[in-house]
Amino acid sequence: MSLIDSHALPDQFWIDAASWLEPQVRSGDLLLAPGEFLDVFPGTIALHVRKRMLEGFVITHFVLHKGLLDRVDSAFLLEAAQTTPIFANEVFVIFSRRGQRLPDDQAIHLLPFKRYLAGIPGEPASSFNTGVVVTTYNRPWALKRTLASLARQRRPVVAVDDGSSLLHRVRNGLIARAYRTTHAYHPANLGLANALNIGVGHWLADPEIEWISAFNDDVEVADGIFDILEEVLRQSPYRHADTLYTGYSDNRHPKREDVPIAGRSAHLARSCSAKHLHAHRSYWQSVLPVPTAYAGAPKSTGGLFPGQGSDADWWIGSWAPRAAPKRGGHVVVIPNLVSTFAVDAASSTWGNEN
Repeated sequence: MSLIDSHALPDQFWIDAASWLEPQVRSGDLLLAPGEFLDVFPGTIALHVRKRMLEGFVITHFVLHKGLLDRVDSAFLLEAAQTTPIFANEVFVIFSRRGQRLPDDQAIHLLPFKRYLAGIPGEPASSFNTGVVVTTYNRPWALKRTLASLARQRRPVVAVDDGSSLLHRVRNGLIARAYRTTHAYHPANLGLANALNIGVGHWLADPEIEWISAFNDDVEVADGIFDILEEVLRQSPYRHADTLYTGYSDNRHPKREDVPIAGRSAHLARSCSAKHLHAHRSYWQSVLPVPTAYAGAPKSTGGLFPGQGSDADWWIGSWAPRAAPKRGGHVVVIPNLVSTFAVDAASSTWGNEN
């Protein structure tokens, strides 16, 4: 029995398209289609949603209104053209990863789409636009040193101040301004997981940012770190959506296998330190929000047992249901791109020296 309610769709052209598509759609399929189709197909995603917002997800059916092609991300139109046209009428063309090819008597209705497609440039090259996150709490002197190091890299930075005291907050704000950094202040100290959620979310809100690099506030970076990372990413054999990168090597996260990439020493690991985490926006989307072990983590006390950290790095790299190892991916370590400097016990949230 058909689930199509003729009153939910504007006219017969819409009803005919939905009726043709209905037997093709299976549970769990995603459709790019006008919002009106949502009443019939729960997997509908609106036509104007950008492809970058859906990294890691596969559209099965493309239900394209020929009068609204200018509202569709060209990346989706190019992707649709690589699948099979299964239906066309005066208003719609439908492409699918399944189904029989377009009947000959409908081919004429495909021509407006082909003409529009001819005016679209080819698939754009991968972007390496990177947004930087620095998480900080109550140690402006360390933040200043880290931001000074990052300032030479010419990438946009947001410093997430996770509930620093009034004096430290003011100092952090002045330091951020001096280094042309966005100062995002959170009024309560909820810990590293909270700060990462805020900072990464800041860059996910900008669809032009493709990669996000997160740092603690006690690091310095090698000159040209992002140029090096971009070259590694270009030559990396691993899928962007499944891979976490770091420029900081930590013996507490042992290597499993050497994998030189782009002429640089690198290795695979099952986990990594939160000193530096670098991933494609689709990877970050798959592991957010990072849950907190306890409010304010990391602290020397407060966890389920003495000495429990924030576990944010473990979640991002290993524990999340869609973290790299869970999906057959990898943590790729490129040593010596990031180094840490000493933090004394008095200014360490952990209560010990680095």
